[in-house]
Amino acid sequence: IEDEHEDEHMQTVLPAQKLQIEREKKMGEFKSKMDEKRQNFDKKMRGFTEQRFKALAARFTKLANRMQVRIDTLKANGKDTAKAQELLDIAKTDIASLESEFGDRSKTFISDDKLTNEQIVARIKAGQEAFKNVQSELKQVLFEIKGIDDDYIKNTSEDNEQNNQQ
Repeated sequence: IEDEHEDEHMQTVLPAQKLQIEREKKMGEFKSKMDEKRQNFDKKMRGFTEQRFKALAARFTKLANRMQVRIDTLKANGKDTAKAQELLDIAKTDIASLESEFGDRSKTFISDDKLTNEQIVARIKAGQEAFKNVQSELKQVLFEIKGIDDDYIKNTSEDNEQNNQQ
């Protein structure tokens, strides 16, 4: 009965109005397709961001391990490495928390459909800030190690003298 009523209504509608109704239908379909594509693109980009976070966490872990080896070597040579070890322990704790947040769980940003885009963006920004903090902590450890290491100080001063002579 409703279809017959719609058909009667469409017959009384002017041709220009029919065209307008058809355009609106097509625009609605187009907008829904674009929204779907945008959501798929967002999920894909979130996946790339997640992979990037995992790679950064792995890279920071390797770097911290290398710094630990250097601190152990300096300590074996009788150097005071307490400050560098303290800073490295803080960095290792932060790296471990980042790995638990982004490294172990698969699809951190994708699988949780309950999150809104704003919440996901806030999560990504928080992750970026956390990685920047770990990076600065590792830099502090590196500078502390360089200050302890006589070989580094000697090589750096020799390089500076050679550069000044040229």
